[in-house]
Amino acid sequence: MENIKTSKNNSKLSSNIAGAGGGTLLLLLAKNLPESNEYKSWLIIIAPTITVGLAAFWKWISKEFELYLRKRTVKKLKEVLRRDANKVIQNPDIPEEMKKDIRLKLAAFEKQNIDSLTKTILSIKIE
Repeated sequence: MENIKTSKNNSKLSSNIAGAGGGTLLLLLAKNLPESNEYKSWLIIIAPTITVGLAAFWKWISKEFELYLRKRTVKKLKEVLRRDANKVIQNPDIPEEMKKDIRLKLAAFEKQNIDSLTKTILSIKIE
């Protein structure tokens, strides 16, 4: 639970830093423009908006990346589980009672995966 809180805090902090850094950079660039430049005042005016926009964008990117990493980890763990369960089932030194138990657990795991996938597919609205 603490890892989740730390991850959220780090994500919020990094998005704030990204936004502030981007907005500050834009402001510095604008202030270095000559007074005669027609865009200088506009760049100074929109710098706070850019700061907020960059922070929101960074936060969104961070969440998407964390979700991708979690999904990839789950996918790899599922593959390891299937591989190891099948190794146990194929091993002639393992008692049949244990193999039966592994087969039941593997079947329950596969059913749960199918149920979850079915629920996900049905939740997608197509108009």
